[in-house]
Amino acid sequence: MDKKETKHKLLWIIIAIVVVLFVGGGGTGYYFYHQQQVAKAKAIAVAIEKRAKIIKQENKYDENFRNALGYLTTAFEDTKTVADGYVQIWNDAIFDPVGAIAGPDFTVTQDFNEAIALKTEDFKEDGSLDSMDEDNKILKEAMASLGEPPKKFTDVASKLSEAYGKFQTYYSLAETPSGSFNSYKSQTDGLKSEIDSATNDISVSIPKIPSK
Repeated sequence: MDKKETKHKLLWIIIAIVVVLFVGGGGTGYYFYHQQQVAKAKAIAVAIEKRAKIIKQENKYDENFRNALGYLTTAFEDTKTVADGYVQIWNDAIFDPVGAIAGPDFTVTQDFNEAIALKTEDFKEDGSLDSMDEDNKILKEAMASLGEPPKKFTDVASKLSEAYGKFQTYYSLAETPSGSFNSYKSQTDGLKSEIDSATNDISVSIPKIPSK
C-alpha cells in the first residue's frame, strides 16, 4: 500500500469517527432535552394540581364564611329586637307619665324593674327569647366550623371574628339587662352601630375567588 492509499484510508477513518461522534452527541443532546421537557411537564402538572386544591379550599371556606356572616346578621336582628324592646320599656317606665305597659295582662307600671320583668314575659310568650337563643347557638357552630382561613380570607376573617365578639357582648346585654338605663342604652346603642357597620363592611370585603 503506497502513501497515497494510506492517506486516503486514514481520511475515511477520520470521517467515520466524526460521523459516529456527531450522531452519538446528537442522541445524547436529544435525551437530555427530552428529560428537561418531561421535568417541566411534571412541574406544570404539580402546579396545576396544587392550584386546583387551593381553589377548592377557597370555595369551601367562602361558602362557610358567607353562611356564618348570614347567621350573624340574622342573630343580630333578632337580638336587636329584644335589646331595643328593653330600652323602650325601661324608658317608658322612667319617663312616660303613664308608665310602661307590658306583660300578658298589659300591666301599667312606673317601676322599671317590674317593667323589664313584664317585658321578659312578653318575649317568652312571643318566642323572641327562644329565637334569639337558637340563632346564637347556630352562629356559634358556624363560627367554630370555619377553621383556619385561606390566605385571601385572612383580613376579612379577622373582621368577622371581631364583629362576632362584639355581638356576643350585645347578646349578653339583651339576655340579661342590668345597670342603669343610661348605661344600658349607651352600651346597646354603641354596639348596635358598631356591629351594623362591621357586617356591612365585611359583606363588601369578601374576596372574589375562581369558581370550582
